Amino acid sequence: MKVLILILTFLITNNVEGYKLAILVPDMSGSQLMFNQRVAETLADAGHNVTLIRLQMMDYGEVKAKTRKDIHEIFANGILKDFDYEELNKMNGKNIFEDKSIWAFLSKENREMLANASMLFAKGCE
Repeated sequence: MKVLILILTFLITNNVEGYKLAILVPDMSGSQLMFNQRVAETLADAGHNVTLIRLQMMDYGEVKAKTRKDIHEIFANGILKDFDYEELNKMNGKNIFEDKSIWAFLSKENREMLANASMLFAKGCE
């Protein structure tokens, strides 16, 4: 009986299929892109067909990184014409290097900034 269970377990675990996967990457910084590339490489090594959808949300210029040939890349322009990027950058610049408590992120100003960034991402995907 134990041998039968062992054989069935072996057969079931070897019957794994690869899937087609897409990873939506906000193309704002090299570190985000490199992290998602490593995730894509790990999935591709496991036999999956992986596509990186690189959504450029801000006009920072091109984020350059080499992606393996077995990982497909799609570049999408998600830059909104009617969004105030200067205001978002100003708010980010003011908060980024300050030594604040974690509770400071609950302030009205920070909630508005996060809401604007989330709205930017959602509308950029449309």
